[in-house]
Amino acid sequence: MRTQPAPIKFAAVLAAAVLLLALFACAPRPGVYQVGPGAGEQIIHIIATNFAFDPEQIAARQGQVLILRVTNQATTTHNLTVRDPQENILAAIDLPAGSSSETRISLKEAGVYSFYCAKPFHSGLGMKGRIEAAAF
Repeated sequence: MRTQPAPIKFAAVLAAAVLLLALFACAPRPGVYQVGPGAGEQIIHIIATNFAFDPEQIAARQGQVLILRVTNQATTTHNLTVRDPQENILAAIDLPAGSSSETRISLKEAGVYSFYCAKPFHSGLGMKGRIEAAAF
């Protein structure tokens, strides 16, 4: 029985590892909602629960217009406040328990747009997220 020399085994393992790494690098990031590439308004459904938004990370492109349709599944009132990369407030909507509402935002520039619940202590307890607008 003949065995392969160690350098050939190492090269085969290395090639397999590089292939797997390339496949995973091209895959969408888990837990990140990817907005479609199309022009026009894109509707994003967001669920608010006690101290969390789902999704909490959204990947989009500069120039897109997003309609954030938020449903509050919690038994308490929440809020959705969105800020642009310069921290200017773009939108703020109150969400009574069990209600739904929506707001429209335009991603005029590349960067990170933060969103959070503005009720006292809610964002500190994890009720926040981000929209990453990539440059075209």
